[in-house]
Amino acid sequence: DPLAGRSQLAGLPADLQAMILACLETDPRQRPAQLEGLVAELRTIQRAVQGKRTALAPHRPRPIREEHPDRTMPEFPVFQRAAFTAPAEDPLETRGLPAPITRASARAMQAVHRRISQMSQRQRLLVMLSMAAGLAALAMLAIGLSGLRASSAASPDGLQLQSGVTTLTARTAPYQVTHTLVIGPGQTLRLAPGVTVVFAPGTGLEVQGGVLDAQGTDQQPITLTGGETAGSWTGIHLGAAPNGTTGRTILAHVTITYAGIAGQAAVRCDAGALQIATSAQSDSLGDGLLSSKDCWGEVAHTSFARDSNKAAEIASAALSFHDNDPHGLPQTLP
Repeated sequence: DPLAGRSQLAGLPADLQAMILACLETDPRQRPAQLEGLVAELRTIQRAVQGKRTALAPHRPRPIREEHPDRTMPEFPVFQRAAFTAPAEDPLETRGLPAPITRASARAMQAVHRRISQMSQRQRLLVMLSMAAGLAALAMLAIGLSGLRASSAASPDGLQLQSGVTTLTARTAPYQVTHTLVIGPGQTLRLAPGVTVVFAPGTGLEVQGGVLDAQGTDQQPITLTGGETAGSWTGIHLGAAPNGTTGRTILAHVTITYAGIAGQAAVRCDAGALQIATSAQSDSLGDGLLSSKDCWGEVAHTSFARDSNKAAEIASAALSFHDNDPHGLPQTLP
């Protein structure tokens, strides 16, 4: 809380206190928006402190070592009492900043130049330390906001599928899905190799008349997961659209983990075409795969492991199930 530090800034000029407290605001909207401009202002103060000095009255503040004989502080020339002259040319003019910011900064610097000559050695030391702390806080804020913008720009949170193809490309951070994605007629959700999607509890993928196309590679598999416990998300469900249209799901080199909420299957096909090849499913709270008689397609070269119920329960002869590894789990085939 910046207000909690006001007592530590007692005795400083009001303008300088405002600058320091602005850098430490908890609300990012209240902090300075231009890091480059703020750095230029602080450097101008430093150059002013180190600039030419003219002698003042012979009065000098009592050294700290007189108040505390057991402590000493070196007499740094840069902090000695002096009179300062503002630079003839405002360095902010060469920074390419907008004119309103430049003018406001110039006025602020004029006030700083007037006040800094009235500071004691002790006050100037505190100013320099405060400016360093403000710069560090502002730099951390800039890095945090940059990371936040990069993350939110690519996140599918709130994604609304439109007609046509929606593609999620590979990136370093996983995609975070906070609501169930429904793929309806005329819509295709395509996951590129290397994509990782993390589903929030209770969410999943509903293929209702549309197409889910997730085809990874040996080097870049696709991962669909939830939390770190079985049943964290609902999984993939294939069903008919309200108008009766059925969809299609293609999974290749896909890893599916921790699905099957409330005992449901990780992959459940009530109607439509299902193709799974060279993939891996594990840790479902129900079956690994469950299909009705209205599901067709092929499931091959896929492993099923650590599921709470069966590896697969297939009710349709039109769904070919072969060359799969159930890892000892029971399976029911037509």
